[in-house]
Amino acid sequence: IAGMIVLGGLGFTVILDVAKQKRFRRLTLHSKLVLTTTAGLILFSLVFFFFTETEAMFSGIGVIDRLVNSLFLGISARTAGFSSVDLSRAVPATLLALMLLMFIGASPAGTGGGIKTTTFAILFLSAKSRLQARGDLVVFHRRIDQDTVFRALTVTVAAFGIILICIILLSL
Repeated sequence: IAGMIVLGGLGFTVILDVAKQKRFRRLTLHSKLVLTTTAGLILFSLVFFFFTETEAMFSGIGVIDRLVNSLFLGISARTAGFSSVDLSRAVPATLLALMLLMFIGASPAGTGGGIKTTTFAILFLSAKSRLQARGDLVVFHRRIDQDTVFRALTVTVAAFGIILICIILLSL
């Protein structure tokens, strides 16, 4: 199930590009960005959930089960929303991380919502580039123009604003 969720979240364009090109070096910038961001988010969530939930949600289960549940929770949060554990026992940090993963969502042309992994990657890499006092944003030896960075920022701010308004309306 986790494998199907990941494939669905990658998007058809990435799956077709990987099937056609076969090598990472030959993939389009879009596919490289999607694959590396997806892998990074899965790895981050696996490690984060594994260590933050040792004494709470995962108490009383073995290391292998904790690893599998951490992996599945991190994968399904961005696209499917399935859960194999009782989230009411989760610590607040886990719930916040789950919300962040849901906000990021799937990749373009994928089967999930969110601001998209590429938007998140562009913003993350742009912030990293600015903090290191670099000029242009260069990803996989390709320059990302400022218009793309501004569009990513616009999408993120608009999505955050919509979510904030909805939270306020729901709380009323």
